[in-house]
Amino acid sequence: TNYLSGTSWASKGSQLGTSGYYCIYNGTNSSVTLTNLSPLTQYTVQVFEYNGPIGAEQYLTTNAGNNPASFTTLSKQNQTISFTTLPSNISYGDKPFKLNASSSSGLSIKYVSSDTTVAQIFGDSLKIIGAGNATITAIQEGDSNYTAAADLQQNIYIKKANLTVRADDKARQYGAENP
Repeated sequence: TNYLSGTSWASKGSQLGTSGYYCIYNGTNSSVTLTNLSPLTQYTVQVFEYNGPIGAEQYLTTNAGNNPASFTTLSKQNQTISFTTLPSNISYGDKPFKLNASSSSGLSIKYVSSDTTVAQIFGDSLKIIGAGNATITAIQEGDSNYTAAADLQQNIYIKKANLTVRADDKARQYGAENP
């Protein structure tokens, strides 16, 4: 029997008969990394030796000391967000700028604007839509290994654009229509 392997717990390899054991690695390396395990969950693993060509393997199924072995996965790790201070001298009409936040876990950050009539988020860029106040929130929701980080918020004030009015110098006689 040739057992197909899979190192992701979400898509385990072939089950060994009806044992409830699954093939996670089939090869000659001395270690393997198993992914997609749930936190605070007990797992049992067993090593089976085999020899013979592919398709005609013969497995040694006697148990040695500490084989099978059980282990419990750790709880999710905490993470934090660092968020670089937003610029303070911004006016309506200024170009979009990049938001700069990172998580201690290395997971990606999502940004949200409290007022999309003032500032809109496109990926990690902030586009100025109008004058006013908005709160920009940096979010990291966590994953199977990390808890959600505490959101970080920064307020941003977008000033009105300066308006310059320039009139052409024209003359008219009293009582005549404006040029």
